[in-house]
Amino acid sequence: LPIFNATVRLKTYYQSRRDSITDILGKLGKDYPNPKAFRPIALLNTTAKLLVSADIADETAYIREKHNLLPNTHFGG
Repeated sequence: LPIFNATVRLKTYYQSRRDSITDILGKLGKDYPNPKAFRPIALLNTTAKLLVSADIADETAYIREKHNLLPNTHFGG
């Protein structure tokens, strides 16, 4: 948790957190010489996904507050 908090505070991400692996899976019952018989699956680091989500949530909250995009009667999510 301390590393996660420091990463968010400093906005510094390790390269390993940014890397992804794309695997190709064949669709069942399809003709495999046809390229449409396959689908790509992206495998991402879950810590990186959390960091990006937290960063986006912070930025959108800042923009909403700065530009008064929500009415004063808005409460909750």
